[in-house]
Amino acid sequence: MAKILLVEDSATQAVEMTMLLQAANHEVVHVANGQLGLSHLKDQAPDLVITDLERVQSVW
Repeated sequence: MAKILLVEDSATQAVEMTMLLQAANHEVVHVANGQLGLSHLKDQAPDLVITDLERVQSVW
């Protein structure tokens, strides 16, 4: 089982991916944008980050 951080702005896509990953016994945390993803990384250390690169928000 892996801890996975899913960064996805589409709620539909996030639900689908979360269901698939959880069915494979992975723990999934979903955040809606890159800024929230970075904040989560400061507190948690996931084994894997899956992100939507199509609509990357600038965090700088």
